[in-house]
Amino acid sequence: MQARIDRVVPIIRGHMEAAQRDQQRTYNWPTQPQEFHPGNQVMLLVPNAACKSWILDFLTGRPQSVQIGNSTSSATTLNTGAPQGCVLSPLLFTLLTHDCAAMHISNHIIKFADDTTVVGLISKNDESAYRGAEAGVKTTTCL
Repeated sequence: MQARIDRVVPIIRGHMEAAQRDQQRTYNWPTQPQEFHPGNQVMLLVPNAACKSWILDFLTGRPQSVQIGNSTSSATTLNTGAPQGCVLSPLLFTLLTHDCAAMHISNHIIKFADDTTVVGLISKNDESAYRGAEAGVKTTTCL
C-alpha cells in the first residue's frame, strides 16, 4: 500500500503545482491598467472628471497580502480586477457588460453581478459559434 501511495503523491503534487501556476497567471498577471477614455460606454454614464478619476483610483494600485495562520505574505500591488465585497465593483461590471449579447442563435450569455457565462449548443461537433462567443466575452469585444 505504501508503494502505491509513494507513486501517486508525486503525480498529485504535480497537478496541484500546475493548478497553482494557472491560478497565479489568471489572477496576478502583470499588466498596466487600461486607461478610461471619454468615448467608453461607462464614461458616458459617469457625470464628471472627478468621478472618472475616483473610479480609476478605486480600480488600480490596491495592495494585497495573504494570511494563513500566523504567517502573512509580503504585499503585492494589484492593477487588475475589482475589489470584492463592495457595492461599486458589481455595479461597474454590470455597466461594462450591459450591451454584451449573443451573436449566434445557439448561444446565450448569462450575466451575474460579477461574472458572465456563455452557454451554447454544439451540434455535429461544430463548436465555432460557441468558441466565437466565448472569445468575444474573454476579449471584451462585446463591450
